[in-house]
Amino acid sequence: METSLIPEGLCQCGCGNNTTLASETDRSKGKIKGKPMRYIHGHHLRGNKQKRIIPKGELNHRWRGGKTLGCSGYVRIMNISHPRADKYGYVGEHILVVENHIGRMLDRQNVVHHINGIKYDNHIENLQIFATRSEHTQHHTRMKAEAECGNPEWRKCFGCKEYDNPNNMIFHGGSFIHKTCNSSRRKKQHTNNKFMEE
Repeated sequence: METSLIPEGLCQCGCGNNTTLASETDRSKGKIKGKPMRYIHGHHLRGNKQKRIIPKGELNHRWRGGKTLGCSGYVRIMNISHPRADKYGYVGEHILVVENHIGRMLDRQNVVHHINGIKYDNHIENLQIFATRSEHTQHHTRMKAEAECGNPEWRKCFGCKEYDNPNNMIFHGGSFIHKTCNSSRRKKQHTNNKFMEE
C-alpha cells in the first residue's frame, strides 16, 4: 500500500492500526507535539523489508552513458557480457580498444600497456599488448632502470640501492644484490641473532 494513500492517524506501514499522538516535537524523527505519529513503534522497519529494485544500465537515473573513470585511473565501459567484466559489469576501455583493433578477444593472461604512462589515453597508438603479466612487469623494470641510470639492462641492488650490471651481482630472493652487500647483510643478521640469544 502506498504511504501517500494512507490517511493521517493510521500507521504508514499499512497495518491499518491507529498511531498515538506525539508527546514532544522532534523534527528529525518526524514528530510534532499533539499530532499523530507516522508509525507505531517498530513498524517503520516493515517498509524496509521489501527490497527496492534498482534498475541497472540505461534505466537507472544515474546513467551517464556507461563510461566512468575508475579510482585506479583507467577508463571503464559498461559491458556486462564481456568475459573480463568486473562484478559491476565494467571493462577497461583499453582492453576493448585493442580487441576491436585486432578483431578478436584477448587471452586472459594478456596485459595491455599504456606506452606514454597515461592510463586514460586509450588511442590505439598508445597501447601495447604483452603476452603475460610477467613480461609486462619486466618491461616496467627495464623502463625504470633506463630512467634511473640510463641502462635498461642494469638492475637495482636491494642492499645498497645502487644500479649495476647484473653480472656483478647475485640473484637472491627474487632480487639482485652485490656480494659485498649480501655478506654485510648476513653479518648484521648474525650479530642481531647473537644479541637476541644473550
